[in-house]
Amino acid sequence: MRSSPLRAIVCAVCRLPSNSLEGSRSMRAGAIGAGSLVTAVVLMGCASVPQPDLATPDPSLIALGRDAFSQCDGCHSLDPQGRSGMGPSLFGIAGRKAGGWDGYPYSVALAESGMTWDAASLDAFLADPSGFIPGSEMKRGTVHDPDLRAAIVAYLVSASE
Repeated sequence: MRSSPLRAIVCAVCRLPSNSLEGSRSMRAGAIGAGSLVTAVVLMGCASVPQPDLATPDPSLIALGRDAFSQCDGCHSLDPQGRSGMGPSLFGIAGRKAGGWDGYPYSVALAESGMTWDAASLDAFLADPSGFIPGSEMKRGTVHDPDLRAAIVAYLVSASE
């Protein structure tokens, strides 16, 4: 009988000769279970290897976002005291509940969205404010260019830290 690649792997895991698995379903199942255990242990070891922090944006992206924010600063600021134009201050927006700046008259849709701003929600909102949160009242501010939007989001997130 020909030996399959799976059988060779199973036999290597259990250290049993191929022919010892013939006819023994329980042994074969045990060998496959042992192989699964070894695979799980190896994968757990891979998970413990430090991964690069992908949440930290490139400083050049933040700088580009700072420049691009000039199209937003007619209505918004990054003032910690909340002073702004027509829109709320965006200081500390990452991690803040949508509609959560005290004293600003948010739309009902935004205030009741229950959402907390993060990079993904900021990106989606800037791509299509009324599509992302129907009933929100940001009249201007759609950023169609995904690279420019990513830069603005990186800047807003960095200004929230």
